[in-house]
Amino acid sequence: MGMNRRKKLGQHFLTNSDVIDFMIETAELNENDVVLEVGAGYGSLTHLLAEKAGSVIAVEKDPRLYCALSAKTNGLKNILLIEGDVFKVALPKFNKVVSSLPYSVSTKFLKWLLRRNFESAVLVLQREFAQKLVSQPRSRSYCKLTPLISREMDVKVIKHVPPKAFKPPPRVNSCVVKITRKTHDINLNFQDFYEKMLNYLFSMKRKLAAPSVTRFAEENGLKGFQSLVGSKRVCELTPEELEQIANNLYKLKRNGM
Repeated sequence: MGMNRRKKLGQHFLTNSDVIDFMIETAELNENDVVLEVGAGYGSLTHLLAEKAGSVIAVEKDPRLYCALSAKTNGLKNILLIEGDVFKVALPKFNKVVSSLPYSVSTKFLKWLLRRNFESAVLVLQREFAQKLVSQPRSRSYCKLTPLISREMDVKVIKHVPPKAFKPPPRVNSCVVKITRKTHDINLNFQDFYEKMLNYLFSMKRKLAAPSVTRFAEENGLKGFQSLVGSKRVCELTPEELEQIANNLYKLKRNGM
C-alpha cells in the first residue's frame, strides 16, 4: 500500500530513519516500559519500539492504516494495536509515550497527557508550536499553554526535523521534544481551575495583571483577593507567579470565600 494520506487527519508520515532512531534512543526504553504510540501509521516507529520496550500500545484512527498495520504486526505479541481516537478509546496503563503526532491535535494531546500519570514522552511537534512550550515571559510566543504545561512537565526541544523527513513533506518545520513529568500528584480540580484562570488572563495578555486577576476573582465569587504583582502585565508574569496566584485563589475557592 502506498503512502496515501487523508488531509483531514493531518497525515504526514515520518520516514527518516535517523530521526526515528534518535527518538528511540532519546526515549531510553527497556523491557519494563509500556509505550504509547499515537498515530502509528504504517508502523515505521512501532516495530522499533517493540524491539526495545516491554510492550507497545499503538493507536491508529484511520481504518485503512489500522488494517495495514494489523497485517504487518500480526504475530508480534508485545504490540497491542487499537483502532480509534486516542481521546475516546479505553487504554491500558502506560509509562512512556513516543509518537509523531498529527499537528492538529498537539494542544489537545498535551492537555490530555496532563491528566495522565506517565514518566516521559518523546514527540515530534511543529517547531512553532514547540517554541510556545518553552518560551519566556514577554516573548511573542509566550501564551496560556506555556505555564499550563510547565507546571506539570519539563519540556526540552532537542532536535530539528526538516520537512523532507516526512512523506508527504509538511509546509512547516518540526522538532523532536522530550517531555518529563515533574510530579505524579495529579489534582484534576486544580488543573481545571488553573486552565480557566489562564484562559481568562491571556485573553487580555497585554493588560495590567493586578486588575485582571481581581476581575477574574470577582467573577468567580472570590471577593477581597489582592494580587501582589505590582505593575506587571499578564504577559510578563512568570509561570511560577501565575501558579502562585492560582494557588491562592483556589484556597479561597475551597474555603468558600
